Amino acid sequence: MSKIFLVCTGLGIVERGFESYIYSLATKLAESKFDFLLFSSNKLNSTDTFWKKIPAVSRKNKIFNFFFGYNITSEIELITFFFPLCIHILKKKPSVIYLGEYNLYCYLFKFRSFFKLNFALTLYTGGQVVPGIFDKKKDFVHHVTNIYIDTLRQNGFPDDHQFLIPHFVSNNFKVNDSFVESLRTKISPKKIILSVGIIDRDIKRMDLLIRILANAKDTFFPIILGEASEQTKNIIEEANFLFGDNQFIITKVNRNELANYYKAADAFVLLSPKESFGLVYLEALEAGLPVIACDFQESRFVLMDSVKYISDDQLLQLPTYLKTIIESNNIDEAKKRNEFVLDNYSWKKLKPAYLNMFNIISKGFPSVKENN
Repeated sequence: MSKIFLVCTGLGIVERGFESYIYSLATKLAESKFDFLLFSSNKLNSTDTFWKKIPAVSRKNKIFNFFFGYNITSEIELITFFFPLCIHILKKKPSVIYLGEYNLYCYLFKFRSFFKLNFALTLYTGGQVVPGIFDKKKDFVHHVTNIYIDTLRQNGFPDDHQFLIPHFVSNNFKVNDSFVESLRTKISPKKIILSVGIIDRDIKRMDLLIRILANAKDTFFPIILGEASEQTKNIIEEANFLFGDNQFIITKVNRNELANYYKAADAFVLLSPKESFGLVYLEALEAGLPVIACDFQESRFVLMDSVKYISDDQLLQLPTYLKTIIESNNIDEAKKRNEFVLDNYSWKKLKPAYLNMFNIISKGFPSVKENN
């Protein structure tokens, strides 16, 4: 029986954040001969023997979204996923369940208590949430940044049940050079400004990026790639008004296609005021791109001095900053950015810490405090 359950309801539906991370983690654990199962509400790669699909109402179900709205449908997805997952738990009796969705964590915590089960919960978290309920003898937290370690310590969560191990970057992207050249030729002489993330106003502020770049629309061509939100349609309409037809790209692409856009771009910008980690920044840096990010605790922890930071009161100066970092970019600077990612966030660098963590949580005998 598999000792470790990896769980992510949105895997196979959403291609970003925790969803892309958990599948990369699963492939690396499989290569390391770990005994585990990965559960999600969808399955794209039928050849993965470790990946188990649990039928559930999709958060993208058009009928449910029409009647209830996206937020309620997402919760329905979680609940309809939770109950069949419980059946798998009762049958297979895992030692540990590793997950990143806090509501699901709470459901599983109460399920464990009600049935007096003995599995451990390990919550993955960046800067977004910490467990308000936990069993300090059983449960663990995997931090990808240092934001909440002291908070949990003050709440009585033991140090030896907390792991500090950042994301690893392991994309194995393949570039289609003919596509890249065609895109550059089509857009030239404008500079391509790339942003990747959910296309919304509140979280990633893609509308704000569009309005600011419109002040230099003769110089810049924005490309925004990511999952659609309820606000995406209005953002596209605003971009059409400000830039004109065919003077921008806002769409979703397959994750494997991202490499083409990283290769084609002249700079990367994400105006999100907060991130749980910010994996797309590292992907851009690995591609050698100059990057502009908002200045917050997680971005400083992850990106260190490898990017240009911008505060909200400097946002109107973004076009000037972009011109400066693009003009100063060269092969040596691009190489430094790539090496920064490889030296700090490659699987080769972080593999010992990850394998150590999964060895510990699967046995239930913690022996370390933090791993960097």
